[in-house]
Amino acid sequence: TIQKSAFVGCRNLREMVIPASVTSIGYAAFSNCVNMETITIPDSVTSIGDFAFGCCRNLRKIIIPKGTDAKFRKLLPDFADMLTYSE
Repeated sequence: TIQKSAFVGCRNLREMVIPASVTSIGYAAFSNCVNMETITIPDSVTSIGDFAFGCCRNLRKIIIPKGTDAKFRKLLPDFADMLTYSE
């Protein structure tokens, strides 16, 4: 689990690859990480808290495993246009 507000306001964070051991991302975990551009989320993640990526104004790409599109569209409805598949 990535705890609530774990990385709030971390300005040096540009890219995050979440390990497969993570099953949930807490409320506002990455909010206000204004320089984050890319985050990779594994299939093991089954819950994402509200505002987990709030105010991440440079976030352009959320990388997910192939075949998980429907799942992550439900978990991240406000970011559906940023979802892309890992290779």
